[in-house]
Amino acid sequence: KGIALLPFQDPVAAVKETNRAITKLGLAAIAVATQGMKKHFGSQIFWPIYEEIQRLNVPLCVHNRREGPAGEKRFDSFIFMHTIGRPVETFIQFAGLMYGGVAERFPKLRVAFLECGVGWVPYWIERTDEEWEKRGKVEAPLCKQKPSDYIKQGNWFFATEPEEETLPYVIERIGDDKILFASDYPHWDGMFPHVVSTIRGRKDISEQAKAKVLGENAKRFYGWQ
Repeated sequence: KGIALLPFQDPVAAVKETNRAITKLGLAAIAVATQGMKKHFGSQIFWPIYEEIQRLNVPLCVHNRREGPAGEKRFDSFIFMHTIGRPVETFIQFAGLMYGGVAERFPKLRVAFLECGVGWVPYWIERTDEEWEKRGKVEAPLCKQKPSDYIKQGNWFFATEPEEETLPYVIERIGDDKILFASDYPHWDGMFPHVVSTIRGRKDISEQAKAKVLGENAKRFYGWQ
């Protein structure tokens, strides 16, 4: 099934296109990248889009660009840019969505952060928890709970790389019901066609976790069960 890649620069048009993509074209989700974005995804200007996505009961896929954050000019090679860009942009959007109150305002909205692994998740949740405890009531008043409490509710998902060494630890910290996988086909740095076999062959995660990562979690994320 295909998903709709929407530009959010015009929120009114994005709401209409969200509805058309799901109800007319039969697509399975809404995806957004950060190219050209002047505000983070937690900004209330985007809330009407999230309202429509939640109403239609489809998920939001956050898939960031491989470039660095806006204004970053210090990269002098592709490897430098490729290493930094996607995860750092994802950290920014996770924090923006969380501190902006999106998890609180849209409790049924399913969100996934894609294609930068899961090793960052425990660190970033702990980091945002600490910042929220110190400054949340003053600077993130719409975020009523610790970020980790929202994650426990089970509507935010994270995509793993099949060979990530930190996967068992991530499962220990956030559970095995929030982790998705992707083949990354046909990208040059993907493992296709050995993605599924790599996950199935792992000895450091349970068979239950494998079943969830390879299918059950995706069914729940896309609303297919």
